[in-house]
Amino acid sequence: MGNSKSSTERCPHCHVSGSASSKIRDKVMTRCRRNRTGTCAGCQKLLDIECKIEETRRTLDNLLKEKEALASTLNEHHDPLSYRLPVEITSRIFLQSLPLSSADVETHYSWDYDAKSFIKSVLLLGHVSKYWRKVARGTPKIWSILCLMVNRSNCLNTVLFMREWLELSGGLPLCIQLRVERKQNDVVTAVLQKVVVSLIEHAHRWKMIDFDIPHYLLPWVSSAMPIQQLSCLEHIELGVTSTHSDDLDATSVLSLRASPRWLTQGNIRLSQISINMEHLTHFYSRGSIEMDDCIQLFRDAPRLLTCDIQEVTGHASSNVLVTSPSLQTLKTGELPENWWNSLTLLSLEELTVDEPIDESWMQLHSLLQRSGCKLKVFNIVDTDPNPDMLEVLELTPHLQQLDLYGGIIREPLFSMMNAAASSTPNFLRNLTSLILYVSENAFDWTWLLVFLTTMTTRPESSLRVVIFTYLEPLCDEPIPGTLRDKKTFNLVLDILRNVELSVLDTENADLVELLRNYHKL
Repeated sequence: MGNSKSSTERCPHCHVSGSASSKIRDKVMTRCRRNRTGTCAGCQKLLDIECKIEETRRTLDNLLKEKEALASTLNEHHDPLSYRLPVEITSRIFLQSLPLSSADVETHYSWDYDAKSFIKSVLLLGHVSKYWRKVARGTPKIWSILCLMVNRSNCLNTVLFMREWLELSGGLPLCIQLRVERKQNDVVTAVLQKVVVSLIEHAHRWKMIDFDIPHYLLPWVSSAMPIQQLSCLEHIELGVTSTHSDDLDATSVLSLRASPRWLTQGNIRLSQISINMEHLTHFYSRGSIEMDDCIQLFRDAPRLLTCDIQEVTGHASSNVLVTSPSLQTLKTGELPENWWNSLTLLSLEELTVDEPIDESWMQLHSLLQRSGCKLKVFNIVDTDPNPDMLEVLELTPHLQQLDLYGGIIREPLFSMMNAAASSTPNFLRNLTSLILYVSENAFDWTWLLVFLTTMTTRPESSLRVVIFTYLEPLCDEPIPGTLRDKKTFNLVLDILRNVELSVLDTENADLVELLRNYHKL
């Protein structure tokens, strides 16, 4: 009697909670059978439901496959145009439809694109019809960009997926992006190693690589690389979006027999990247770079044209002056005190400085003096006007474009610049473009207009373009001195009547015309 009752009563051992029913089922049945002579009604019903769910899932998968096959067949009858076009034209149309091309990757120092979205857009071509799939699979250039993300949810399929993708790319040069999730386990690490081994088999075709992998794998990757020169490799991007800083090991080095033209350094020391920098023309740092590494970069890369550095840390271990004969564009962020004293830049044409400390202006003055370069574009991001900045500007008679950002755009700056322009004929004598980015939506134009008057009334004035950008929506109140004040706006139009004026904010691309209508001019 106890047995018949036990088959219908609620089993005390079968408490079920949580949403992962498929994982719970086995535990429930095992526990139930261990503690009872038979399976209770509740557990048996749960088992029956789970079996029905699995059967429904299989049925749904089969129906979706049938739907896809039928849609492909029907699409062939609704797409007569592609059959009439030469395969080469259809392939070109497919390439144009993709959100990212190899040309896009090659002409930008960094790609910032969701790998899943890109892969989906590529595979979508093959889902339309059998003919489209045949053309897509026969177009190697579609498959010459490979974006991989290795994580716990996809690691079992990643290797097979990647190998088929690489096979479809034919023998074309490859642009490869490789990412791995932060939280790893042994399975993910093992799959990642298999992925890297397969990629290395095609290393002779690497044109651009963007690897963000744990730093402890760098020596392993180096040892697995072929001894042949990677002559096709032009762009290396390492650790740009890295989240593996806790794995950072300064002794780990990635060694590649390559002479790239582009190098982007992220969350890794530059000294951990062993390459031939003789042909390097573009360098971008998305993390911090040690002062000694930075000096070594200028020493080892004599053909360097563009350098973008966010932050330099530490101090030079020796007082060595390094000359860069070819550097034309330099963008800097946070710098140590003695950074400018370590360099001579003979060909510098474009310079960006971001909130330099007061001592940096005099050091920059010395650099321009000893370099004798002809600076043509100067971008200044600062919070406070500094009198030493005027002395630097006086050393730039060839300057054609001046960009000013932030809190520096205030009355003291323009009063000092006006005094310099009034007393020194060579001050900004070749300036053709003045570009201002201001954070105050109620910016007072009074002193700016005084300076612009001096610039536009000088003999042989060269100023041709003034672009003024509000980083917030323009203030609606007609405050005196602002563009909402009719008198001030009239003065702006009168003073800059021979200059191309562009005013915009976050909401409008043509505030000049809007303000004309506002003031009924």
